[in-house]
Amino acid sequence: SSLTSCILKLINPEDEMIDIGSNYGFISLVSGFYVKEGCGKIYSFESERFIYENLKETIEKNNLSETIKAYHAFVWSNDKDNKSTMDTLLIERLNNLSLIKIDTDGSDFECLRGCERIIDKFKPFIIIELNENGNIILNWLIDNGYKYFYDQYFNIINNESFPPNLLASRHEISIDDV
Repeated sequence: SSLTSCILKLINPEDEMIDIGSNYGFISLVSGFYVKEGCGKIYSFESERFIYENLKETIEKNNLSETIKAYHAFVWSNDKDNKSTMDTLLIERLNNLSLIKIDTDGSDFECLRGCERIIDKFKPFIIIELNENGNIILNWLIDNGYKYFYDQYFNIINNESFPPNLLASRHEISIDDV
């Protein structure tokens, strides 16, 4: 998919990536194969029990258990009622985070808010699905130091039209780089 190839252009084989809302794991698996040689890591989060079990099985079948760490967790902006923030779940484990992908069918902004300390520490690329809360997400990203916004084809986007997946960066991404 174009989103997957976008991600592979942004990460390096030694990098870490967080995949929130990994579903059956297509992006996590492709990224996992890519970072395996460089000892990178993919942290995959799926809240649906059945899909999570399927994801874990797929990771094991592909010999990626050392590379992809799967979590059955409901990621949110605070830690209560069986919900957890990324900051609580991962901040102590990360060393070289370069990208966070969030696609949770509606709770994307809450997930993003729960990554605040991680984002502040690592300043990763952020790819986030936009629903009706595009302006809220964009303003939060701007408030947190993000200045450049693209679609998954690296086209610069403006406030008038939001793509389904927004790529946020703290520095300009040159087409020569991707």
